[in-house]
Amino acid sequence: MKHFEKFISYISSFDQSEESLRLVNDFIGQIENQHLDEDSPNLKKLLGILDIAMDYLSTYSTTLIAVLVIFNNDLDSRKLPNFISKIVEGYYKIKSLQDKKLGANTDDYMNYILTVAGDMRAVLIAIAENFYQLRNLNNQSRSKNQILQYSELIFIPLCHRLGFYRIKSEMEDLVLALRLPEIYSNISEKLNKTELQRNKIIADFMCPIKETLQNHKINYHIKSRTKSIASIYAKMQKQDIPFEKVYDLFAIRVVIDSLIKNEKADCWRVFSVVTNIYKHDIRRLRDWISKPRENGYESLHITVETAEKQFVEVQIRSQRMDDEAENGLAAHWRYKGGKGKTDIDFYLKKIRSAIENKESHSNFEAFSAENFTKDLFAFTPTGELKKLKSGATVLDFAFGIHSEIGVRCSGARVNGKIAPIKQKLNNGDMVEIITSKNQKPATDWLNFVISSRAKARIKKAVDEQRFNEAEQGKEILIRRMKNWKIDFSQDAIDKISKNVDTKNVTDIYRDIFLEKLDLAFIKKIFSEKEIKSEFVESAESIENKIKETKSIDSLVVDELTNVNYRLARCCNPIPGDAIFGFVTVAKGISIHRADCTNSISMHERYLYRILPAKWKNNEEKENFRAELFIKGFDKEGVVSDITKIISLNGNLISINLNTIGRNFQGKVVVLVHDSNQLTQLLKSLLNHHEVIEVFRKK
Repeated sequence: MKHFEKFISYISSFDQSEESLRLVNDFIGQIENQHLDEDSPNLKKLLGILDIAMDYLSTYSTTLIAVLVIFNNDLDSRKLPNFISKIVEGYYKIKSLQDKKLGANTDDYMNYILTVAGDMRAVLIAIAENFYQLRNLNNQSRSKNQILQYSELIFIPLCHRLGFYRIKSEMEDLVLALRLPEIYSNISEKLNKTELQRNKIIADFMCPIKETLQNHKINYHIKSRTKSIASIYAKMQKQDIPFEKVYDLFAIRVVIDSLIKNEKADCWRVFSVVTNIYKHDIRRLRDWISKPRENGYESLHITVETAEKQFVEVQIRSQRMDDEAENGLAAHWRYKGGKGKTDIDFYLKKIRSAIENKESHSNFEAFSAENFTKDLFAFTPTGELKKLKSGATVLDFAFGIHSEIGVRCSGARVNGKIAPIKQKLNNGDMVEIITSKNQKPATDWLNFVISSRAKARIKKAVDEQRFNEAEQGKEILIRRMKNWKIDFSQDAIDKISKNVDTKNVTDIYRDIFLEKLDLAFIKKIFSEKEIKSEFVESAESIENKIKETKSIDSLVVDELTNVNYRLARCCNPIPGDAIFGFVTVAKGISIHRADCTNSISMHERYLYRILPAKWKNNEEKENFRAELFIKGFDKEGVVSDITKIISLNGNLISINLNTIGRNFQGKVVVLVHDSNQLTQLLKSLLNHHEVIEVFRKK
């Protein structure tokens, strides 16, 4: 067992439980019986990861036993205790991420790891393995670039958030050495050349401070640190300076042995000692003692200048503050790397406390990220990670990809199995959305989606669908009423409304389209007697109607000038249109376009009411109303362009456009002088690259 002497000694120092020692001896015995060569890659990896877990991650027996199981496939793990099986299971869930491509938001990948691991010790093992792979990059089956990418984007930031600063710094240096070997070597060489000089500066710098602190009978100890090579390079890049201009290559920390009730006052006493000896700039003071950072970080930082013009950062804190900053989640990751609190942050704080206190596996196991976060993570078939709210369904996932995918979603394959749109997802699910061109969004979809984006898009899609159904129902009614020789008018719609349960005209049209409202029933509403009586008048009555009209000088009706008339709203004739007059029951002479939708019906049934009409010259340039239908691609700025074109070719009265998918369509009402001006307007609108079609409504 010579290979595992350090390992056994480490475990025995704090874990004397019978179960742990039995498992350790059992598994080590199995490994020894395999008679592995000392140069065996498997044995080297196992021992290397055990060393990292013990030296860097403060791990303990349960984690280390799980390492034995994971990195030796020949072990009999069938009788593992449940808590170790969960660690192993969590590790393999994290490992499956290696098959996925990393997206832009790496925070999501870190949070995914913390969530699916189930047990935090699985995360520690994954960190140790990644560190080992970096140290032995040339001997790995995975590609060099993939290991570096996962280190940079996931495991280094994860170590930072967990408070494993030593492993984080070493991993950063390794990545820099592998990515930019010349730069790494250059900075390393310069650090080595200046090491003696730095040590002398530190000794000379501390000499008067030590003497004064001793005279004031302040108990303290000194720590000094040199920036890591990766940190130095990052500063050179950020400030665009050479190595020689990086003044804070090292920092001095004065840690005071002080009672909690006196620690703040003692820190300020040391601050006074330092600043009385060395020149300082009060603008460089960072007082996180009077007002700790939101992460709990407490310390005084001040940059001072020596007589040799050397800048030195001095950090002053109590032993308690130092312990929390060094070992607790307290603050370092927030201090330099985070903004705003999240549920995961609270989870990490709990986890870090468990690691520091070597809590029992039963307590540690309770810390599952799923108990702290409201997020859920699932993958597309291509490996792209999607963050959703906990409780999200297949339909939420579909809308998370794209709105058009969502409205056409008919189901999914979740981990290869067919699932309905309302099925809830679990962390780590691989979801392949199934779409159908015949699928239509329904109001009941709102009952099982939870994302605000999905709800908003479903509501919009349902409204668009209702509008389309109503429009189609209206067209059906217009055609049928035309066949029945009944005028389609507001009076007719009002009559239908009075005879059906549905009073809303949109719902009437929809019910017709959906065949909920029988067209035969609508036809019965209009009796033959009522239809004919509306138009039965004598020739004498018609003549009287003409004589009663006011004099308007825009057109000639039946060879008569100065005859009063009104322009029919059903077709809105304008000068230049072929027209005819029609004597109405109550409103005098109505002028219609020859191509009016009601023209055929009026000529067939009421020919005796038809009067010839023609336009006079529109010398006064009167304005006439025209209704247009327009359809096009819904792009930003298109409505502004349309209104601008209309203003150049007429006067805009109203515009009512609706978005349908990626297109828009609707009605535009304008005022023009004549058909020539209208033709020019239509041409100008059609010339716009986003307009598909535009025509005058009949």
